[in-house]
Amino acid sequence: MKPFWQRSNVFPADVYHPERALRYRNLAPLAADAKSVGGCRVLRLRLALHPQLAGKKLLALSDLHFNDRAEDHQKIAALREFLLAEKCEGILLAGDGVGDAVAIDAFADALAPLTSAVKFAVASPGNWEQSKKWISDSLWHALYREAGFDLLCNEGRLYGQLFIAGSRDLHFGVPKAIPVPEAAHGAILLAHSADAVVYLDDGDALQKYRLAITGHFHGGQVRLPFLPPFFLPSCYGRRFAAGFFRRAGMPLEMMILRGAGELSFPWRFNSPREIALIELI
Repeated sequence: MKPFWQRSNVFPADVYHPERALRYRNLAPLAADAKSVGGCRVLRLRLALHPQLAGKKLLALSDLHFNDRAEDHQKIAALREFLLAEKCEGILLAGDGVGDAVAIDAFADALAPLTSAVKFAVASPGNWEQSKKWISDSLWHALYREAGFDLLCNEGRLYGQLFIAGSRDLHFGVPKAIPVPEAAHGAILLAHSADAVVYLDDGDALQKYRLAITGHFHGGQVRLPFLPPFFLPSCYGRRFAAGFFRRAGMPLEMMILRGAGELSFPWRFNSPREIALIELI
């Protein structure tokens, strides 16, 4: 019998590359703050890029799943206070900023106060964006622009000397590796899932990237003590549920966040919401 990803529409047929997945080795968990922010655990990562980028701070998150609920607005307000307190320069959102279509009209006004607290905000699309086939790419770009984000979909952009690229989500599109320009002093990749990073890891396509930020799996969302997640929508089973990984033979590391929210199934157990503060050194 064919594997499920070859007999369903969960993934395109050519994305399964187990030999590439084995290049990624799980590292020790990142340190977490004692206090949460908006119900999210705060992970801390010090990332060495270039001396001219040292001292800059970035907030990384995924799977916000904004649905115009009171708790969504409270979370965004708490994140804004955190950004200001930490003097963050940018926001990096690795997909699924939105939730149900009925909340899209409120998205821009709700997120604008958050993005106005930083110099730049960048997002890549997730499955919740790309599954809404009646919304064109141009409308998504306009919506995110109104919210204060640059939506990068198989494209990259320089922010000063930091290059950030965003890929399409693997469920509803074909990710493409974006070459890093010579002017960049560091490069970060936003991809909604680790499976997309593995798909992009062909030859030396990711050689010049230092960090990939992903999410999508919510860490399994509900995990019984001492047991792995019940199910993850991944080609590679439970391998990339959450955590911090290093790619063998390259300087690339990969952060798989459990997400700042949830939708469809509104509960979590033993898999806390999380965001990450990245300090460039």
